[in-house]
Amino acid sequence: MGLLCESEGWHPEPELVWLDSKGVHLSAGPPETHRDLDGFYTVKRHVIVQETDTNHFTCRVQQSRINEKMETEIHLPIVGSKPVVSIEGHREGGMGLLCESEGWHPEPELVWLDSKGVNLSAGPPETHRDFKGFYRVKQHVIVQETDTTALPAESNRAGSMRRWRQRFTSLVSCLITQPHGEWPSWCYAVWEPSL
Repeated sequence: MGLLCESEGWHPEPELVWLDSKGVHLSAGPPETHRDLDGFYTVKRHVIVQETDTNHFTCRVQQSRINEKMETEIHLPIVGSKPVVSIEGHREGGMGLLCESEGWHPEPELVWLDSKGVNLSAGPPETHRDFKGFYRVKQHVIVQETDTTALPAESNRAGSMRRWRQRFTSLVSCLITQPHGEWPSWCYAVWEPSL
């Protein structure tokens, strides 16, 4: 992932460095420095980072001659695994589905959406934190048959699952998000019954 740090209004010319969570300098692109008409400097620098255990990075702009520095800490969310949607079988007049994903940080939110993007009523999410501090989330939902999506069932003996798939909503999405913070992220899985 590429990050950019930019700071302006410095005099004399500053130095910009990128640091990892342990304070180790990261190999970054060359700094770009510009001086305005008033003699103040703007400096910016790109860095390419790989996902780490913490995903904490620091942009430090410093002017050693006047012992001045400014630091900005960046915490990138860790996007977990692609959600997996599985069929649990017939439940309460509908079809039970389960969505699971792991490896998230910070704690994500899970939402079920129907084919029109409307939130489906689902049970409470189950969230667990592993020994490394990453979150695993799962949630159950029951998709109900609706009159508007009902299709005639075939007359052959293909089984109740095939007939159910022909009668129920054709598209359900499991959306996992990290909506809070500077770097929103999301991941989704779509469950579409095969006809």
